[in-house]
Amino acid sequence: MAALLFTSFSSIALAAQDNAPASPLLTSPVSQFAQAAFGLVVVLGLIFLMAWALKKLGGQSGFGLPAHAKVVGNLMVGPRERVVIVEIDQSWLVLGVAQGGVNLLHTLPRPADADTIAPVSFAERLRTALTHVKGQAAHAQDQNRSSHE
Repeated sequence: MAALLFTSFSSIALAAQDNAPASPLLTSPVSQFAQAAFGLVVVLGLIFLMAWALKKLGGQSGFGLPAHAKVVGNLMVGPRERVVIVEIDQSWLVLGVAQGGVNLLHTLPRPADADTIAPVSFAERLRTALTHVKGQAAHAQDQNRSSHE
């Protein structure tokens, strides 16, 4: 609809320009850039407005989950496989997600202390992973030294 209005207004403006003498201000590169930038802003604004309206009116979250569902946690168990815990209403679903599909592994009641569980930050996870890798590297060096002796 917006595109139809835009094209109709631009065709009216072009018809008016054909009858009027060309102004150097309307044909300058700066004014052409300004028109293109304005058109881009309008189109992007319409996209964001439609996405917001779809999210609000559709009752769905951004990732296709119902609005009352949320991902509690996930764990990678392979290069393309993961275990995901999803909370829906008052139950937790443990799902196995792989390239071929999603399988229900287990259903749990929502723990009473679920709101008090503090999420682990990315920095803490990275620190833990690096400590684990350093520990494995040190263990491998110790084994190499003991085998050479």
